[in-house]
Amino acid sequence: MTTKKENIYSVLSKVQKELKAPKTQFNSFWNFYYRSLEDIFDGLKKVIPDWYVVRVEDEIVVVWDKLFIKATAIFTNWEEEVKNIAFAQLLSWAWKKMDEAQATGASSSYARKYALNGLFMIDDVKDPDTDEHNKLAWAWKWNNTKTNTKEEDNKPWINQEKIDKIEEYIKKGNEVKFADLYKKYKISKANKAKLEKIGVK
Repeated sequence: MTTKKENIYSVLSKVQKELKAPKTQFNSFWNFYYRSLEDIFDGLKKVIPDWYVVRVEDEIVVVWDKLFIKATAIFTNWEEEVKNIAFAQLLSWAWKKMDEAQATGASSSYARKYALNGLFMIDDVKDPDTDEHNKLAWAWKWNNTKTNTKEEDNKPWINQEKIDKIEEYIKKGNEVKFADLYKKYKISKANKAKLEKIGVK
């Protein structure tokens, strides 16, 4: 039971322990479930005390001549507050496949999600859009380059249907990296250029 007199960090700790934000979204391309920004909001509504509020604000900032969305997740009782900040880059070349509003929205959703993840200790380490997963993917590729040449030959070439699915996934605010794609597919130079245009890193 939380009381109004409790320290904000004590209340935040309880929320972090009680929060349930299951991965309800399914990605058919990667064949895995993931957690969306809406899943986190739905979970928070069930555990936030009545006199507390969660706000997420974002703004466009310039870092080293590059545009980023800076998202700030705020847990507050209007007298005290705890913040966490996350960034997502706005890539101008991605706008060739998205208009500016879509590109900004996708970057905003990504930054907001990870700002909330940090504030409420939500672990996405096993999701394919995280740095940890990317490092493991590259380590696997390095260690298996010489021993899995036959497996490499048996990989299918990525096609336009798969590229379209990846584009829809990115538009929802998610991130796709070439390190993960190369684990499953062979990619021609033409299709690599298409993937770069839609925001694959």
